[in-house]
Order: sequence, then structure tokens, then C-alpha cells
Amino acid sequence: MLYAETRISAEAPGRNTRGGLLYMFEVKGELNEIENKNINVNSGETLEFIQEKYKDVGQVYYKIGEGSWTTEIPQFNDIGEYDVYYYVKGNENYTDLGDENNPIPLKVNVDVNRESWGEKIENKTEDKQVINYVSKDGMTSAEVTGNEIIWLKEESDGTSTWYGLDNRAGVFAKGSKFWVKWLSKENDKEEYDRYFAILDESHKRQAENNKLWIFLTGVTMPDGKTEYGKLNKNVPYYIQLGDDWDEDDIQAVFIDTTEDERVEDIKFMSPDEKSDPEIESIDFPETSGSYVRLMLKHFSPYAVYDKEDESQYIESVERSIERAESNENQIDKEQTHSSDKKIDNNKEQTNNSDEKNDNNKEQTNSSKEKENIKNEKSHSDNKVEKVNDITQKEVENTEEKENSAKKESSGIKTGYENKEILLVILLISTSF
Repeated sequence: MLYAETRISAEAPGRNTRGGLLYMFEVKGELNEIENKNINVNSGETLEFIQEKYKDVGQVYYKIGEGSWTTEIPQFNDIGEYDVYYYVKGNENYTDLGDENNPIPLKVNVDVNRESWGEKIENKTEDKQVINYVSKDGMTSAEVTGNEIIWLKEESDGTSTWYGLDNRAGVFAKGSKFWVKWLSKENDKEEYDRYFAILDESHKRQAENNKLWIFLTGVTMPDGKTEYGKLNKNVPYYIQLGDDWDEDDIQAVFIDTTEDERVEDIKFMSPDEKSDPEIESIDFPETSGSYVRLMLKHFSPYAVYDKEDESQYIESVERSIERAESNENQIDKEQTHSSDKKIDNNKEQTNNSDEKNDNNKEQTNSSKEKENIKNEKSHSDNKVEKVNDITQKEVENTEEKENSAKKESSGIKTGYENKEILLVILLISTSF
């Protein structure tokens, strides 16, 4: 609380006297306006600094344009210039700063933070200049500047393609970022493979070689954070194609983890067809080549491909079947060859076993033969011993008989000869 004092004096007429009364009364502090009346903010930002300035001295009231007065701090999403008004209802220590009838006027310029979009690139078309931005991760973007078709030129792998977002219906806020990232099989292999794996097999089989594009696309609101998701109405979307794409075979699908969503409303466009009112209304960045118009319900990711015609598709399927059969036959041959090798190995093992058995048999037979020879030799030795014994006995008998015969005078010679014959017979019989 501020106080001031004053003395009120009065002099009586004709008298030179001084006197008076001492009064004390309340004096409130005065509030100052902000100095800078022209304010620049990025989309998504607020006028928080005004609230900070007066938070301890009173309540701030705001109004944007012809809107209503509110204590809520204004936040700006769409780019542009705004007339903003405010006044402050001072607390018990401060006087008011303005009022509803006499507010403080401000000019607020709202823009987007394009520094985060990447390097600025200027692309010249046949009749104008298009400004694009390229980020380090390969995303190409363009600013939504109003209710018109927004074009950007995506360049990668040595090729370039124009993409167009039709905002003539005003679906997207001014200052939004329209962006595209075309996925390269080589340079963006991980991302490409991830979405290609999700893509339904039927689309993979129907697409011609090198005519299946996978790309990510979307629109970011001016606040730089929020993405437009599902759209409240279908939006025309244009893609430049090469001259080798077939007009009647172009297909497009939204890639989804459950089931891909086919884009039904597709139109092939040639800038030279001036008789078509829709084509005539489009300001193409390049009149050479052709374009395809898709009607999108939501954004990212998408696949566009050139479908093989029926005969090509049948041939492709037949080639796939032939390759599969060839691979199957090759596998069967390898398995058969492997089985034959196993059989041959088993035969070799069996033959080796037989040879070992034969060797064992031969060794056994040889041992038996040696044993038989040994037994025969032993048997023969026994026979020889018996013969020798018999012969010895015969000799002894003969000697005895000779001695007896000596005593006899006659018949000695004849008896002796007979003994010799008997001895020979005995020897012959023992040898058998």
C-alpha cells in the first residue's frame, strides 16, 4: 500500500498567520504497457511473456480480433498476422491498465520453424519456383502455403519424382509441412524390407519387376509436432510416373499390418489431355511424362506398382512353378545321391566285414590245418614207434629161432628165408 501526505493551509483575510490540517490518502502504483507492440512467435507458441509481466500486479484479459474477452493465454497454430488486444485489471496496489473499451493493441506474426525441416532447396518448374526442404534422413518436404496444390520434388538413387498434395479444399492449415520419403532398396534397406515384408503377397506377385514403389508420406501441422491422421474427406494426391507405366495397370495400396487397403479411385493423367476439365485445372510442375491421381483417406505408408497383364502374370506364375519344381528335383537328386553314397558306404563296410571274416576263416582254417598236420605227424610218429617196436620184437624172436635152428641140422636156411618174408609183410602192413 502506498501513501502520500499533504497539508492544506488557509489564511484569514488580513491576517498573516499560517495553519492547516494534515491529510493522508492512498496512492496506487501505475502499470506500464509492453514496449514492443509487434510480436513474432512460432506456430504452437503462446503470449506467455505477457502473463509473466503482470502476474503479481493484476489479472490480464485478452481478445483476438473481434473475439470475446478471456483470461486464457492466446495460443497460435496457424501462421499469419493477428490483431490481439489486452488490458490489466490491477490489484489493490495498482491501477488498471486499459479496459475493454480502451485496450492495448498488439500485432502478432505467427510463423513456422522451418530450420528443423532441413536444407532449403529451390526447384524451378516450367512457370514458377518451388521451395523444398531435405532433411538428413532423406525426407523431402514443402510448406502448405494456402488453398492450392502443393508440389515437392523427391530426388534419390539418381532419379526424381514430383508429388502433389491437393489442398484446394482447405483441409490442411497454412504453414503445415507436406512431406514424402521414398524408400530405396539399397539406401533404405532396413525400412524398405520392413514394409515389403508387411505387404500382402498378392501385390508382390502381381507387380512388375522394378515397378513397385514404397514411400512414406504425410502432413505435419504448423506446430511441428502433430500429424494429420485419418482425414474427414478424401484428398487428391498426385505422383509423377515414367512413360513405361501402363495406364490401365496402376495399383496403389495403403500398407497395413493386418490387411492392405487398396486405393480404389485411381486416375491416370497426361498433362497434354487438355480436354479433361480435371486435368485442365491442375498446374503440373512438368508437362512431360504422366501422373497418377490417388484419392487418400489417410497417410503413410503406401505402395504403388504397375500390375502385370494376365499373360505376363501367367508366365510369371509358370516360371515360379518351374523354378520350384527344378529346385525340388535338385533336392531329390541330392537326397538320392546322398542315399546312394550311404548305401555304397554300407556295402563297403559289409565287404570289409566279409573280408575280415574270410581272413578270420582263413586264419582259423590255417590253424586247423596246422593242428591237423601236427596231429597227423604225431599219429605217424606213433605208428613208426609201433612198427619199430614190432620189428624189434620180431628181430628178437628171429634171433631166438635162429639160435634154436642152429641146434637143428636141417631146414635152417629155409626157415630163415621165411622169417625175412614175414618181416617184409609186417613192414608193409604197418605203413598202411
